[in-house]
Amino acid sequence: TYLYSPKTVEESGSLFYIVQRNMNTGKLITFLARHYRPVLNKVSRLISCKQTPSGGELVFMLLFPSYDIKGPHITFVSVDLHKFKIMDLNITVELSEDQHQQCIDDDVCSFDISRVHDATGADYILCNINGLFMGYSLNTGSLIMSPTNEDFVGLKLDPRYSTMTPASHIVVASFRGQFMVIQCPKKFQNVKQPRIGILNFLDKNSPENRTEVWKSFNTWDNHHVKAPVEQTGRRTQWLMDGDENCHTVLYLRQLVLQLIDDAIQHVDGDFPPDVAEKYTKQDRIQPFSTAELRGATIPPSRGSQHQGLAGAAREGTNPPIP
Repeated sequence: TYLYSPKTVEESGSLFYIVQRNMNTGKLITFLARHYRPVLNKVSRLISCKQTPSGGELVFMLLFPSYDIKGPHITFVSVDLHKFKIMDLNITVELSEDQHQQCIDDDVCSFDISRVHDATGADYILCNINGLFMGYSLNTGSLIMSPTNEDFVGLKLDPRYSTMTPASHIVVASFRGQFMVIQCPKKFQNVKQPRIGILNFLDKNSPENRTEVWKSFNTWDNHHVKAPVEQTGRRTQWLMDGDENCHTVLYLRQLVLQLIDDAIQHVDGDFPPDVAEKYTKQDRIQPFSTAELRGATIPPSRGSQHQGLAGAAREGTNPPIP
C-alpha cells in the first residue's frame, strides 16, 4: 500500500491518492482518490514538556479529546529548536473515555527522554500513561518497548517487573551505553511508604551487531545525526590483555613494570622461574589491592639485587588512581 500526499494541504482540502499492489506480481489491486481537509481539534491538556538531552528538540505531551471518528488520545509533538519547526513525527497513544477523564483530573501521565544511543542513532521516549509503561523511538515514532502481548517488533517487558502506579514519575538516567528508568512518586507528601523502582536496561549485543546496526542507520535516507559522539550513550570497551573490564591506569603501570623487568633481564640474565612467577603475580594483584587503599605505599616487590630505575619504580609510592 502506497499513500501519495500533496506537499501542502489547503484549508479547503487536497487530494490524497492510495495505491495497493500485489507484492509478488506488482499488479494494481486498488486505486483510491480521497479529498481530505485539515480540522481543528483543541487540546484538552498540556501534560508535560521536556527538552532532549542533546538540546536539539523540545517534546510536548498533549492530551486530545475524541473528534469525529478518532477517539481520545495522547500525542507527542517534537519541535526542532534549530529550525524552530514541528518535526515529522507521529507518536499517538489511544485512550478510552475513562482514561481521558482521568488524565484531566489527576497526574497519571509522565515521560522522560533518554540520551541518543550510539548504535541506533536514536533517543527514546519512556512514558507512564495510566500505569502502562511504554517506549517510543524519536527517530521513527515506532513503539519499541511495551509490557503488552501484542505482536510487534521490539522489547516485550515482563509485567511483573514493569508494572507501576499511575502516579509514578519517570526519570531516565543514561550512562556508559545503557540507561535506567527510575520511577518514584511525584509528591512524597501524604505518602505513607514511598516506593522507588529502578528498571535497568542492558545492551548485550556484540560489537559486531552494534556495528551492523550503525551501518544500517547511516544508509537510511534522510537520517539525522542528533548529537555529537561525546553526547551519545556510548558503551566503551577497553580490550587490553584480553580483558574488556581492565583498569586502564593499573594496566599501563603493569606494562611499564614488565618493560623494566625485560631490561633488567637483558643485562643481568633471566630471573629464576619461581622469582619470575612471583613478580608476575605481584604485578597483577598488588596494584589493585593498593588502589583500594587510595594512595598507600607499595612495599618493595623486588629483591635488593636490582637498584636504580627498577628499584625506584617498584619501591616507590603508587600513583593516584582516578
